[in-house]
Amino acid sequence: MSPSDNETVRNEDEQALDTLTDFVIGRGLGTPTAVMLEALRPLNFIGSQCMHGLTPLVSIFTDSMTWEHLARALEERSSIDRLIEKIEKREKEQSQSKS
Repeated sequence: MSPSDNETVRNEDEQALDTLTDFVIGRGLGTPTAVMLEALRPLNFIGSQCMHGLTPLVSIFTDSMTWEHLARALEERSSIDRLIEKIEKREKEQSQSKS
């Protein structure tokens, strides 16, 4: 994999995290999701591997590429921190726009 391919994969993984953030914030579940992510932090790699295993089933209901990018992003320990930061930032932006 060339460096540009690796960068493209990273961008797609980040877009998957943004999609998940939008989904969570859109339903008003930012804080509960952040707490859950903190509690399950040690299991993020195992969870990502389960996601890879469930890809054929989930592809019936949703976009499998986004699912795979999200699973790949969650393989990294730092992804939980990035996801929590994105959720907190989006919640803060949303609360400021309502004020």
